[in-house]
Amino acid sequence: MNDNGVTRFEDLPNEIFRNIFDYLTIRDLYRTFVGLNIRVDTVLRSIDHVSLTLWSSESANDPAIMFFASQLNRLMVVNDGIETIDLTHFSNVRSLKLKYPSNKQMSQLLQSEQLSYLEYLSLGFVRDLSESSITDKLHRHLFSNGFSFLYTCTLVNTPNPAPNWSISPNLRSLTLLGPVTLSIYNAILDSCPNLVRLILHAFIDKSIVPPTFSSHHFLRNLSIQITKWSTNKMIDSLLMQVPKLQRLHVKMLPPVASIDFSQLASILSERTPRLCRFDCDMMIYKYTIDTDIVHHLHPCFMRIQCNSEYGRFHIFTDNNDKL
Repeated sequence: MNDNGVTRFEDLPNEIFRNIFDYLTIRDLYRTFVGLNIRVDTVLRSIDHVSLTLWSSESANDPAIMFFASQLNRLMVVNDGIETIDLTHFSNVRSLKLKYPSNKQMSQLLQSEQLSYLEYLSLGFVRDLSESSITDKLHRHLFSNGFSFLYTCTLVNTPNPAPNWSISPNLRSLTLLGPVTLSIYNAILDSCPNLVRLILHAFIDKSIVPPTFSSHHFLRNLSIQITKWSTNKMIDSLLMQVPKLQRLHVKMLPPVASIDFSQLASILSERTPRLCRFDCDMMIYKYTIDTDIVHHLHPCFMRIQCNSEYGRFHIFTDNNDKL
């Protein structure tokens, strides 16, 4: 407060500064406050939990980003043209999402000690596969505890299991958007013994007899989109490894001839006795069983509904919890 009894901006306590700064972007903070005085610069340097989304290569060279680079804990790179960005500048980032990762960025993920502290990692589609070995090395690094603090991961490009994969004990949630076979599914479960949640967006495998496997006792939530449905034995092959599963979501594309719900109920009862929620979304051409009968085949089938659409039957579960 000055001699006239007027409170000036620089008279405000640091807590008020931080509250004000929370409403501004890092570019606004840099252009408005950096260099104002030593005290304000000190407060700016103390800000943590800073998030940033990069949309263009020009923004990657913004001095505001370089000023706050070491304070960023969440970074998303959206544009596939931002290949020159040096990820190692962001030494404290804990959440990283690369929509179109370049080979250079994947190499930085492999080589940077600072980036090994990531807790969340999302890697989008790798367009340049001229050096596919880098992608394989990164997947091997990931599934061999190279990111020992990693808790949640999303991958678009399908990992190729290697004999020298070890384990990633801290990984709890994994989403795979590319095609996944039964052998990859088995390798994931072996490599991630404490995995709780697994989402597979494109399961495709003609083989219904799994190789040797060990039961996975921590997986509780499995969501799977099956692109080629042969018989319920495919579901059986997946579930025999996860006896403590509690939630299962199955989506099928494209439409199939029919589903034996009685057999499916038996598989669920035998393989997943702790299952408490089953969700489905599928189109079938032949539906010969009454929905009321389906409801009584398994306790988790109570929410199954059926609508006739364009000569096919849409089997789905509603959002009302009747369990």
